[in-house]
Amino acid sequence: MKSYSVRVSRDGRLWYVEIPEIDGATQARNLREVERMARDYIYNATGEEEFGLDIEMVMPDEAQAHLDREAALRLEAAEKS
Repeated sequence: MKSYSVRVSRDGRLWYVEIPEIDGATQARNLREVERMARDYIYNATGEEEFGLDIEMVMPDEAQAHLDREAALRLEAAEKS
C-alpha cells in the first residue's frame, strides 16, 4: 500500500498540513482534523482510496531549540552520575 508523508506545523490559529509527494497542502482547525484533512486532500488529488500516512509534527524553531537544550542537559547529567 502506498504511504504519503504529511508534515504538520502550527500556522497562527490553524494547523498547516503539507503533503510533499503531491505538492499539496491544506489546513486543519485542530489536531484531530489533521488526518481527515490530509486523507480528503490526497483522495481528491489522486483518486486513491487506500493509502497510509506518515504524519510528522514540525516544531517551531524556538520550541525545537528548547527541546534540544533539554536533551543535552539530560545527557550531561547522566554522564556526571
